[in-house]
Amino acid sequence: MEKKDLELQNRSYNTALNLAAMAGNEKAARIMVEKHPTLMDIPGKRGEMPLYMAALYGKPAMVRYLYGISNKMSGDFWSHESRGWVLQRCVEAGIFDVALKIVNDRPELILKRVLLNKVLLALAETREAFDLMDGSIVSKINSIFEVLHKKVWRVEDKHYALEFLRVIWGRIARMPRSVIDEILKGPHILKEDTLIKVYPYRVLFHAAKVGNTKFIVELIRLYPDLIWKTDDKRKTIFHLAVKRRHIEIYKLLYEIGAMKDLITPIKDIKDNNMLHMVAKSCKPNRLQDVPGPALQMQRELLWFKVFLPGHGLCIIFLSFMFIHKFNLNEPTNFILLKRIL
Repeated sequence: MEKKDLELQNRSYNTALNLAAMAGNEKAARIMVEKHPTLMDIPGKRGEMPLYMAALYGKPAMVRYLYGISNKMSGDFWSHESRGWVLQRCVEAGIFDVALKIVNDRPELILKRVLLNKVLLALAETREAFDLMDGSIVSKINSIFEVLHKKVWRVEDKHYALEFLRVIWGRIARMPRSVIDEILKGPHILKEDTLIKVYPYRVLFHAAKVGNTKFIVELIRLYPDLIWKTDDKRKTIFHLAVKRRHIEIYKLLYEIGAMKDLITPIKDIKDNNMLHMVAKSCKPNRLQDVPGPALQMQRELLWFKVFLPGHGLCIIFLSFMFIHKFNLNEPTNFILLKRIL
């Protein structure tokens, strides 16, 4: 096959190397690049390089190979925008080792505020990348997920994720506060009915919603004032933690000393405080690992014990009984009621 044959593009303007990158066929890619090295610099219809396509389709081995021979994404066809695309897709695909190399090789990307918001948002929503576990346990879980064709997180991935976060957040934290807040807040949109500005891409609150405690801790460590930030509904991260039943985030309140007493009374836009957040039913998926209404109620009552002392819990119990048609003829349920009373 001649070099000009390798340069041919299909109707979507993809070369054979682009297709190999999308499929993760590293062997075929190596053969083509060895025969025609400049294939790396032939973009697709919208400027997508083979490296970008590999990251977009989540092919870690292919991304590592192509980035290794890309000369730090230099060349006439590369731009700051296209480099930013690759960085964003690497983070979204969990290829944090390459993402770390990119920010070290291309520090100018840290100056792009919109890109930083997207990168931090992807990290905030990837809770699994920061859940540190024993290596033997991870390997057992991964073997199961491989069979189910689910995303497999290696121990190295988790290490690189935390290191990558510390690198970019360390650089962001040295910026002026107004810039930091702009990055964390993200772009706004206008509500159709009221034309009021809302910010749906707030990094901190996306992390709070999914329970990404480690991510939040890293941000607060360098920017403690984040504990006072509120979303469009005037909820703090602790309000969201209570509402979503993320106990580890809520526990952070007890590590900030007397300021806890200033945060807990804060009310949202509907005049609800944290106790109201507890009173609302949690998402069904938060109780999936708890078998039966009795144990589910027991877990819910643990939240009320923090805010509601004494026999005020009985009111909550009776409400739960009514909603879940609690059967007191069952010995287990009756014993649980006696313990509460």
